[in-house]
Amino acid sequence: MKKEIKYHTDPTGKCTVYSGKKVIARSYLGDNGYSVRILQGMNRDETMKKIAIDCPEFLKANKIPENYYPLLFSK
Repeated sequence: MKKEIKYHTDPTGKCTVYSGKKVIARSYLGDNGYSVRILQGMNRDETMKKIAIDCPEFLKANKIPENYYPLLFSK
């Protein structure tokens, strides 16, 4: 049986989302407010759905809508 992976965010709930110790999402300040980028190689839609379930405070703190399609970042 596969162990379910839980995401968690930093104490402020605004800067990063982790899977274990690995950073999988980051917020960046852009021209139109904050934007979110996810780790390259991850499925964007599935990752955003999982973040919405496990770390809704991250999306709320960055004013990111549920249907947001994120950009990518690399390690």
